[in-house]
Formats: sequence, structure tokens, C-alpha cells
Amino acid sequence: MRVKFAFSSRRTRKIDSHNKHRQEYPSLAKEVILSSDIVLEVLDARFIKETRNFMMEEFAREHGKILIYILNKADLIDNVKTRESGIIDDLNHYVFVSCKRNQGRRELRQAIKMEAKNFKRGKKKADVDQEELDKDHLDIHKHGQGYKKFFKTGQEVHVGVIGYPNVGKSSLINMLTGRGAARTSPKAGFTRGIQKIRLSQGLTLLDTPGVMSDEDAAASQSLNLKKHAMIGVRTYDSTKNPEFVIAQIMKEYPGLLESYYEINADGDSEIILEELGKKRKFLIKGGAVDMDRVARIVLKDWQSGKIRK
Repeated sequence: MRVKFAFSSRRTRKIDSHNKHRQEYPSLAKEVILSSDIVLEVLDARFIKETRNFMMEEFAREHGKILIYILNKADLIDNVKTRESGIIDDLNHYVFVSCKRNQGRRELRQAIKMEAKNFKRGKKKADVDQEELDKDHLDIHKHGQGYKKFFKTGQEVHVGVIGYPNVGKSSLINMLTGRGAARTSPKAGFTRGIQKIRLSQGLTLLDTPGVMSDEDAAASQSLNLKKHAMIGVRTYDSTKNPEFVIAQIMKEYPGLLESYYEINADGDSEIILEELGKKRKFLIKGGAVDMDRVARIVLKDWQSGKIRK
């Protein structure tokens, strides 16, 4: 069956997300890694460890890919303290960026071009047997060779973009290209297919839907949903039991919410939600505070970066 594409412009195209043969997101991410020479893993600078996908990182290394870590939303942290904390000591190549403020664009573009030159010179070529690579493609996609031909054409260097949902992959692509090449949304999981976007002559970006680690995906119905809500994988409007998440945030970051909302709650999440609800007049029948609505407002402020650690 012939592969279908949805074309949004001469320079941008996307695999049809309604194709009945559409693969699961982890398979799409692996396909992009196999088809890329350089892989950018986008992390939330506030939650570096929590948004690393070690499975995908290992998969990229096994196939000889050049890996660059993108610490996005760097405007919400102290970069110096982050370096001193030791949390990024094992990241061999990283760049701090802020898509919102357009910071780090030049540094990242230079890093990509430098690695692309190294690749073209043969210094960083992937050490993968061609037959094994073809087999990987066929195992991952029923279309196998068709997808491979779509991605790897000519002498272009392909740059794959991977990361958890809602870490800002599409925003990063738009910052790099200087145009709205990739669709964005505050909702996690907005990107559904694979987008191929021209960065510059000889450089092409491959964007994928957000992919969590196997461990996180398996825990999606457990208490670890708290983590997903805290790092934005599950947005404030789709989070189950947002009051529980607020209680966990207050437990992990004592005094942070009280300071931001100027409410003395003595670490009690019910008190801060109750008082904030009265201030905002989020009331339901009988004059009681709509605790669910208030909790989602607090979670929205947290996820957007208004409340900083």
C-alpha cells in the first residue's frame, strides 16, 4: 500500500495521521532516530531527570547517532545553579534554550551545523550494518522501504527531534526555522504524525509526537500520574484528581504556593485552595468553593511556569 502524505507547504510535509496503518508513537520515534544522523532530545529545564527518555537515548547510541540535549524553558530556571547542581554532569552535549524568549537559537544552530559537518566528513558516521538497518525499518513499519526512502534522500543530514509530550519540540523547530513550520498547542500530545521540515540547505528536521519512557507509560494509571501532571505531560484540564497533585507539589516544595498566592496555609493544600477559591469567587451551589476548579487554576499556573521552583 502506498504511503500517504499530508502536505502543508513546499518545505513541510506530514504523514497522514488518519492512515489506518499509523504506528504507535514509540515506533514513530524509533523510525525517526534510525532515519536521523543527529538526534535532539528536548527536555524541560525545570525537570531534566524526569523528562529524559533513557530508552530512546540508548536506542540512539546503539545506532551510532549524535545526541544533543536541549534544555528548554531555561528562562524559568537559574542556569548557573543548574550547572552547579550536578544534574547535567552526564549530559555530554547540551544547550540551554528558551523558545518563549528566543534564547539559545544561535548557539543551537551552530552546534547542529558543526555536528553536521563532522558527519559529512565521516567523523561521526553511524556504525550500523545496512542489512540490520533495513530489517529495523521493516520491523518498525509495514511500509519499511517506503518510509526509509521518504526520510533518507540525497546527501541531506537529518536531525531528529524527540522528547516527552509538551516539552516544546514544535516550538523549538519554529524557533530554529524562524517560521511557524510546526504546529503548536499548549495541550500535550498535539503532534500526531511525523513532520519533515527544511532547516537550511542540506539540513532537514524530523519532528515526532511526544513519547514517554516505558516505565512512565506503564504507570499512567497509577499514583505516578502526579508526576505527569507536575511536568506537564498531562495538562491541567485533563489531570485526574488535581487536588492530590497540588498537595504533592506543596509537600515537595514547602512554602512555594503560599508565597506565590500570598496565603498562609501552613502546608495544608485544602486551606490554600479554600482561601484562593474565596478570593477568586470560584463558588458552587450553597456558597462552597469549587475545589476542582481552583486546583486546576493552580496547576495551570504551575505548568505555565508562573510559579517557579
